[in-house]
Amino acid sequence: YHKFFLVNIQEGAKVLDVGCSRGELTIDIAKKSLSVTAYDISKESIEFAKKNNSRENINYFVGEATQDMPQEHFDVAVCSNILEHLSHPRDFLNKLTSISEKILVRVPNIDNNWISGLKKDLGMSYFFDTQHNREYTSTSIREELEESGWQVESIQISHELRVIGRKKIK
Repeated sequence: YHKFFLVNIQEGAKVLDVGCSRGELTIDIAKKSLSVTAYDISKESIEFAKKNNSRENINYFVGEATQDMPQEHFDVAVCSNILEHLSHPRDFLNKLTSISEKILVRVPNIDNNWISGLKKDLGMSYFFDTQHNREYTSTSIREELEESGWQVESIQISHELRVIGRKKIK
């Protein structure tokens, strides 16, 4: 999945990596970027990232996705498997339009899992993970992004959804 992000980030870009976890993707992004600001809600993950996936052009910090969003400008924002964890993803996505021109999103694809579909039809909990607040289809991720100020350029559909979006011109 790293390739999706790497081919869609321009050389020398200023990147925001939201929900960076332990920094495995962050370190790869930093190799082609001017700078990467990366944050995660988990103190342990950030400590691991600083120790094992550090470079001069990476700034890691502990923070909550929406509340602790940096107020500087970025060329691209990376959101790899975080939207499904947020209580209010539209608020987050809308706020992100004020600091980034482009967004790269990766979320699980609920339509690709027949067991989840069966559980949903039976009225059972069908989420992939107990920490998820929602699951996405290609339609729902497009709607959520577009209602939050992003223009969806493409969606790659497989076991996950990989989305490229640009800030809408107002």
